[in-house]
Amino acid sequence: MPRVSQQQLDARRQEILAGARACFARYGYEGATVRRLEEETGLSRGAIFHH
Repeated sequence: MPRVSQQQLDARRQEILAGARACFARYGYEGATVRRLEEETGLSRGAIFHH
């Protein structure tokens, strides 16, 4: 399995954080769910929880 560089990990983390900010801005605290974050970022639940 190829190794993922620290830069790639950092970029993915930033992508998730940007998606989370967008979800909180759009849906508020109560409406910002992991499912909506999945839709916003296009990432799987496992990928989100991994980071």
